Amino acid sequence: MKGGHLNTHFRAFQAPMGMALAGDRLAVGTKIQVWEYVDVPAVTAKLDPPGRHDACFLPRSSHVTGNIQIHESPAGCRCPTRRGGTPAGSGSASRARGRSGSSIRTPASTSRSPRCRDLPAGSTSPATSPSSACRRCATKLTNCTVSGNSATGGNGGLYNAGGKATLTDCTVSGNSASGDGGGLENFNADTMTLINCTVSGNKAGANGGGLLNVGAGNNFGLATLMMTNCTVSGNTAGKDGGGVYNTYASTTTLTNCTVSGNSAGKNGGGLQISFGTTTLTNCTVSGNSAVDGGGISNQGTLIVSSCNIIKNQASGGSGSGSAAGGGIFNSGGSLALTNSTLTGNTAIGGAGDSGGAGGDGIGGGLALENNSTATITNTAFVGNRAQGGAGGAGAIGGDGIGGGIAVAIGSIFGTPDTSSVALSKSSLIGNLAQGGRGGKGADGGNGWGGGAFVGAGGSATLDQADVLLNLALRGLAGGGGSNSNGIGGGLYVTTGGVVTLKKSTVALNFASTSNSNIYGTVTYL
Repeated sequence: MKGGHLNTHFRAFQAPMGMALAGDRLAVGTKIQVWEYVDVPAVTAKLDPPGRHDACFLPRSSHVTGNIQIHESPAGCRCPTRRGGTPAGSGSASRARGRSGSSIRTPASTSRSPRCRDLPAGSTSPATSPSSACRRCATKLTNCTVSGNSATGGNGGLYNAGGKATLTDCTVSGNSASGDGGGLENFNADTMTLINCTVSGNKAGANGGGLLNVGAGNNFGLATLMMTNCTVSGNTAGKDGGGVYNTYASTTTLTNCTVSGNSAGKNGGGLQISFGTTTLTNCTVSGNSAVDGGGISNQGTLIVSSCNIIKNQASGGSGSGSAAGGGIFNSGGSLALTNSTLTGNTAIGGAGDSGGAGGDGIGGGLALENNSTATITNTAFVGNRAQGGAGGAGAIGGDGIGGGIAVAIGSIFGTPDTSSVALSKSSLIGNLAQGGRGGKGADGGNGWGGGAFVGAGGSATLDQADVLLNLALRGLAGGGGSNSNGIGGGLYVTTGGVVTLKKSTVALNFASTSNSNIYGTVTYL
């Protein structure tokens, strides 16, 4: 500066559109890249004429983003990363990740917490652990698109580790990771909030096709994922949690959300809760698929209120595999289900290969195993189906067990199981348990408990509940075989199972062999 005038030297950039200055660092956003400049005082002192310059910014790095035409470039901080992915606290939201596909399209607005250290966009905080200063970073993305990214390992699209991230009116689509978290991952003691967002078409080779929320056990804190008015659809996971995966010390909350059309190779087509707590309020979970837990698989704590669980499917595929929990599979977890409906969900056993028996289809609406518990209030199970798989040539069909609900299913496979369910002011209406067709010369499978099945060691209490118009149908035999049994159209209670009825109605059910309403022993109060 001299006489109040700025001494400038022109430099050519391709479509410069945004700048950010923080301390001794300057970021310039252009058509296809972000340039980072650093003030070098030693060079400043040597410029001619001496004493006329107070700063000299020299280029130090360039992040090539592709043709995204960066506009806003706020100063921010970039938290340290774990594995792959674009960190949510990375300052300029337009920073490319150096992987295939496009990166994050420029959001209409981005902001960060004023508590963060002021660093230029794209720079790295000196923080080296989640407990350091960068943990306080907060990034907000609005009207942005994260698409077409891929990562070897985890975190295909966005990764939040050590900060708070809020996405509003954003789309995260078409991203992939060979490991966990195809679309987004929230890790450690962090909070990620999504409002009016769409997470679709993402893929994970392992867990969490759409989103992964993972705490870090006792070493770190609680990971929190909050979603409001969001859609999670068409995502896939090679293992668990096609749409959303919640694990370890973590909490996931979905409000007014739709989780639809997602798939998982093992458990939880829509959502997988391995540990931690997940709460769903006013949500729809529909059209998802997995081997167990077509809609939801729970091993932690699951709270469902005023939700619709519709037309999800658990499928054993081929090779005599069993399938459990078309709507919800509760394995060792705690389930609270209130003011909700489970409609049109199916659990279908796998078809047997040549000479192989069909797999069992268990718990069309809900299946409980591994000493799990469920408390169900003001909820309707309507038109769900447990269907045994067809037998291969010369092999029997699989059994259909518990069209609406199957309790203590571990006992079916010889494992002690004390799972329990308590139904209050709820209904089981029009559900179906049907055996699979036998292979040529073989018997069909059995249909047990059109409304509900309670295995040895398990218990069910029905208080002011209705069990109506349910069916237990035997599977048809292959040529030369025999039809099997359809027993307990309303309730099927095995020896060692305990069922208590309080002011409840079990009527108008049908079984193709015997005991149309109740098979086994129940206690009336």
